[in-house]
Amino acid sequence: MATLVASPPSLLRLRQRAKEGLIKGHRKTLGLEGETQAVKILKKWGYQILQRNYRSSHGEIDIVAYDSSTIVFLEVKACKSTRYGPPELRITNEKRRHLFGAAQQYIREKGLSGQSFRFDVVTIQFDEEGRVSDSKIIQNAFSAQG
Repeated sequence: MATLVASPPSLLRLRQRAKEGLIKGHRKTLGLEGETQAVKILKKWGYQILQRNYRSSHGEIDIVAYDSSTIVFLEVKACKSTRYGPPELRITNEKRRHLFGAAQQYIREKGLSGQSFRFDVVTIQFDEEGRVSDSKIIQNAFSAQG
């Protein structure tokens, strides 16, 4: 006969906090899975992925891609809930400044000056089982000026 052993209350709280994305390691895992799903979606839409997780002194760009002849710098926002609003609204002006600085550095490093570029946002929403329940690509989500 099997014995049912209840989890200690602290473990239950930890699991709930992880489910809600409140534990840093789990939030990072959610973000990485969001980026992986975003790459799949972008490829389906014809984007050519150039680089993931480009790091510079200004910050990180989640994905750099080509869409036709345009360089696209993409920020990915993944979530399990829209309780605090849509994920795209979580990109602050400070984050935009960091993205723009990193994009400028990328363009300099790769010798791409003179090429057209834009900033897109990909939002990925996961359901309770971890499956993608909604996604969107927001083209020209913001300009270099914010």
